[in-house]
Amino acid sequence: MWITQVPAEKPAFTEVGNPQTPVQLSRDPVKLLIWAVLISGVIWIAWSIVDTLLIFSLASLMAYLLAPAAYWFSRKKIPFIKKNLPWGISVFLAYLLAIGGISLIVFLIAPGVAAQTQSLISASPGYWKNIEDSFGKLRIWYHRLHISPLVQSSLKQYGAKAIEKISPAVSSFAAGLAGGIFKVFSALIIFLLAILVSLYILLDLENIKSYFFELFPGDWKTDTKNLSREVGHVVGGFIRGNIILSFVVAAASYIGLLILNLFGIHFHYALLAALVAGLMYPIPFLGFWIPRLLAPIVAFFQPGGWTAVISVFAVLTGIGLAVDYWLSPKILGGNVGISPLMVLLVVFAGGELLGIWGLLLAIPAAAILRLLFIYLRKRVTI
Repeated sequence: MWITQVPAEKPAFTEVGNPQTPVQLSRDPVKLLIWAVLISGVIWIAWSIVDTLLIFSLASLMAYLLAPAAYWFSRKKIPFIKKNLPWGISVFLAYLLAIGGISLIVFLIAPGVAAQTQSLISASPGYWKNIEDSFGKLRIWYHRLHISPLVQSSLKQYGAKAIEKISPAVSSFAAGLAGGIFKVFSALIIFLLAILVSLYILLDLENIKSYFFELFPGDWKTDTKNLSREVGHVVGGFIRGNIILSFVVAAASYIGLLILNLFGIHFHYALLAALVAGLMYPIPFLGFWIPRLLAPIVAFFQPGGWTAVISVFAVLTGIGLAVDYWLSPKILGGNVGISPLMVLLVVFAGGELLGIWGLLLAIPAAAILRLLFIYLRKRVTI
């Protein structure tokens, strides 16, 4: 997506029942210092176990997304016995449904993606040859200009300095690529662990909710339950909406690139480009531009030249903009006041701190923090 804001069709926080008197924090400097030390200690501990918190955050989101399916199964009657399905079996069926759906999608697209990936890897030496030929033509054109020796000497000097600066960057990119592969493997391990933890969360969901609300004083429970519902509405709507939009972007991109064949423009990696566009859609800004820059670059080295480049870019960009400005508002709804600039800030900060998971979870985390701030502002006075 270009920059999609977080949905909220209702006010960010509304009290139910009689308004409660805000809590007055103590103005005793010693108590305030103790609270500051305690909060700093909690932040330090959280930062020390960031991977564990990440796993449990992902697991909680998975459990939240699968809970409706589990509740649906739990309301079904067992034939002949006329009793509802046990909660454990309902949870198992919800996971079976999710895994089955994902497996079916992978089964349908994996062969095509694998074939196009292999084709792209096999064709890459030819692409490099085309790049070398292009530079060769530039050198021939350069020598035909009959530039004076003084200008040639200056150009060579600047060229040497540029190469000197670029070489470390290329080496860093290669090292970063190897590190990126390791990060992808680590992200996969975190994802698998989160699935396992989400199973335990969903199996014991009612007890966990009860224990959580018991942590708060009696006069705070109503507000806390309202806040939890609001967080679920915002985050759940955002995640479910982006899953739907990702499927739409991937399918529409694939169909659009196939339609180019009717006009004599044959882009050989339509499925691969559509998959990348769909998977990256939930990442603001980067998810919009990276697929729309990489695919035209690949198209440049295929038959069609600049016509193929412009056509592929136009199709992917047109679909992305149509989804962002027409379909996204209908599916995601309104917003909770996270400005586009703040979206970019939290996405880049999340990516720097937590890598790919930070990019994906930055906006929901920012929405939750905003709701917490509104809640505390209404409930606590200094």
